Amino acid sequence: MTSHNSSVFLDMSFLRLKDQHINNYPLMQSPWQLVSLVSLYTLFVFKLGPRLMKNREPFGLKTVIVIYNLAQIILNGIGFAIAIKLFPLFNFCCSPVNASDSPEDLSIQRAHFFYLILKFLDLLDTVFFVLRKKQSHVTFLHIHHHIGMVTTGWASVKYFPGGVIYYVFLWNTFIHFVMYTYYLLTSLDSCRTIWWKKYLTLLQMIQHSFFICTFIVHLFNFSCAYPKSLLLFYTGNTALSLYLFTQFYLKNYTQFKNKRN
Repeated sequence: MTSHNSSVFLDMSFLRLKDQHINNYPLMQSPWQLVSLVSLYTLFVFKLGPRLMKNREPFGLKTVIVIYNLAQIILNGIGFAIAIKLFPLFNFCCSPVNASDSPEDLSIQRAHFFYLILKFLDLLDTVFFVLRKKQSHVTFLHIHHHIGMVTTGWASVKYFPGGVIYYVFLWNTFIHFVMYTYYLLTSLDSCRTIWWKKYLTLLQMIQHSFFICTFIVHLFNFSCAYPKSLLLFYTGNTALSLYLFTQFYLKNYTQFKNKRN
């Protein structure tokens, strides 16, 4: 990929409201589809779900969760394989939006949409917490991460497909492949305790650090046309996620926990 010759900080020329290819994908016709799904998710997690479960025994859902984890492992494995295949099309120093109708850009757009579907599927994690009456697992970190990934994912697919977000796709599918493998193992009676639990959080921290570095490289590459205002938003949002994951790690896996207690 080559960089465009635009360095306008607030360049919104890539907005693709009328793009036919993206609009033909499910859930991509209107922002109200995203708003409705996120609102329903939030309402269920904080209001409807807890009210439904108030006087009920928690659902076991063991078989459902095993199937869900298997599906996530397979789908994220496929996503990671797709990302590896696309790797030669990207440049770490400048990966602009893939907005053309070329075969390469269309394949990147499809891959980006596939990644978005994985982020919608991730929302079921929280639904399972609620149905199993594990409301303590529904933390600010958990909700911020899931809603943030869905909303930024949807907006980038709709208006800024491909580009620097490719590196999020590459890393995140790999991390989720490992993470859901862990979840699958812990859901089995013979594998209740696994020594590498804390390293999942470390992987998340490394992942978000890499994202920030990637966004900053693009932000200060003024010959690269990826919208700078969007890169600033990505950087700030990812920095918040990194801070939350770091706090979680310090609280749960280091001596910092004991000092606070």
